[in-house]
Amino acid sequence: MSKKSLRATDSQCHRSGNGSVPSGTSSIIACTIPLSLETLGGSIERHSLGRREVQLSVGSMQVQVVEVRADGLTAQEWRTIQMARHSYASMWGGGNGSIGEVQADLFDGRGLQRVPYTVWHYIATVTSAGEEDKIITMRKVYYPLQSYCERENMDAEEVLNWVEAYLLDDISFWEIANHETNTVHALWEELRARELSFIRIKTQFSR
Repeated sequence: MSKKSLRATDSQCHRSGNGSVPSGTSSIIACTIPLSLETLGGSIERHSLGRREVQLSVGSMQVQVVEVRADGLTAQEWRTIQMARHSYASMWGGGNGSIGEVQADLFDGRGLQRVPYTVWHYIATVTSAGEEDKIITMRKVYYPLQSYCERENMDAEEVLNWVEAYLLDDISFWEIANHETNTVHALWEELRARELSFIRIKTQFSR
């Protein structure tokens, strides 16, 4: 699709305690540290309202990505995200006709008050000579559990009970199968138990 270039940043690593994720993010999941942007020949700029921009050359392609918190999206950026979503049906087919449901949902994080998560949107523009610009979008949903326990003095159980009503489908329907014990349990059960243990240990050490 044709589109005037937008610039931006990327952060593919769910890693707490450093610049890979926004501060206050729960440390449920960790991953390997990516190569530095400087090593790859890119640059990054930080702006107000949680906005970051990155520029990177990949072969003959120029990549520009914007990372912006949901409440900082401009009208033009939201239209770009919507335009990218319109391509779903062309790429994957119309299915049962419910493709229109992805135009917007609660996890876009726009205009929401008092929910246990924060949303960051990413808009990548890939530019190649002689070709139309390509737009790639994604979003990340963060549950800053520790901050609710610390700043708002909420009990860990209370926070997790609150979060349970606002789970992403990915968390709510995946299961963990243990072939050694021949048992199956919900992913959320495992995440909940680990996070509860982590918060309690952290709280004890902070006293």
